[in-house]
Amino acid sequence: MIIWLVTHGEKEDGPDPKMTIEGFKRVQSLRDQLNQRLPATGPAQVHIGTGRRQFDVARALDLKKGTPFFSALWGEGVTEIKIKGKSMILLTDGRIIEFDQYLSPKHMRGAIREAIVNLPTQTVICSGRPVLVRLGMALKECQSAALYAIHFELGRPDSIKIELVSAGIDLGDGKGATV
Repeated sequence: MIIWLVTHGEKEDGPDPKMTIEGFKRVQSLRDQLNQRLPATGPAQVHIGTGRRQFDVARALDLKKGTPFFSALWGEGVTEIKIKGKSMILLTDGRIIEFDQYLSPKHMRGAIREAIVNLPTQTVICSGRPVLVRLGMALKECQSAALYAIHFELGRPDSIKIELVSAGIDLGDGKGATV
């Protein structure tokens, strides 16, 4: 079984940021590679995070088949920012909280594995690096504007293996993901 994950590119500043024009173009450049790997009928399903940059991924890939499904499990409008070199979380309403106060990623770690292994094969997830971190990858290994294949055995969360199919960019400067 295989699920395709496309991570968003560079983002603008501010609450619930969208991708920059450059970030959008980087993700758009993955469209043909993804389509070559999907069946001729397209993805089985499309799953999108609830933030603007996750939706931008679906737009950049031109994923229009069927009804998309949305879940905060695949990403939210919150974002990590740096203030005087310290990681903080910018919430969608503009509030800034300590990084350690933001517990959604911790709460979602088990749920995300269970969700993935129960999706139909050939589903596309439009998200960001946090999904990869929640699956056990180190943030420094995760790339933005990249195409990943998630291989698994149906219903077996312990069988997940992640493959980088098309390299993206390293946004290790705090501009890409909330983990």
